[in-house]
Amino acid sequence: MGVLVEATAVGMGVYVWLRGEAAWILATGFVVGMVMQDDWMMLSGLWIGLGLAFYRDACQAETRRGEAEQAALVFMVRLRQMLGVKGSLAAALDELGYRSQWGGGDAGEQVLQAVANQFRVASLSFLAQVALMVRRHGGSLLPVAEWASDAIQNRHALRQARRLEEATQRSTILILAFAPAGVLAVFRLLVPSFYQALLTSRLGDGTILGVGITIFAVFAVLAYYIRREAQMP
Repeated sequence: MGVLVEATAVGMGVYVWLRGEAAWILATGFVVGMVMQDDWMMLSGLWIGLGLAFYRDACQAETRRGEAEQAALVFMVRLRQMLGVKGSLAAALDELGYRSQWGGGDAGEQVLQAVANQFRVASLSFLAQVALMVRRHGGSLLPVAEWASDAIQNRHALRQARRLEEATQRSTILILAFAPAGVLAVFRLLVPSFYQALLTSRLGDGTILGVGITIFAVFAVLAYYIRREAQMP
């Protein structure tokens, strides 16, 4: 194993550890390169593993965002029902099982703000801000709660529909991303002489490394867009 491979493996390992990514994906790519007994295959496997780690983390963030929206929607539907029955925010939150940790007259509004900060959903955060204004200046919170509930439901439905629409596109992108690696595997199985020539030439080394970096770039860009969508409130 060359110095370049060792330095790259250590650097990527530390980077993945600091970010809390899945280290086993990076290790898998490295092991595949070791099986091939070629330093450039190891480097390529490391880059592919890093890209897969980014993509997996982004998909998990997307899943957590969907779960947060679903939980916020359930909370809003129940809160809207309790507001209609109890008439006040504090009584509705008490009925839902939320006990205030704060004292004072605006304890219910503070609990609602804490829930909004937990879910990070824009409509729920807006409701928490309006609740403070209603507390100070008077008015009914129920119409705003009904609007927030409908807004969360519509946005969640749109996000789910977009995810289903993008699922096929992502599958196509992933297949095309791994196509160069598939070509190398075909050469190894069907044209061993060409594959060995590829491993023993400068051009072949650059091609193998380029394949790994290209696949990494595809996963990194895809992960960036998935994470950006997941971070939208």
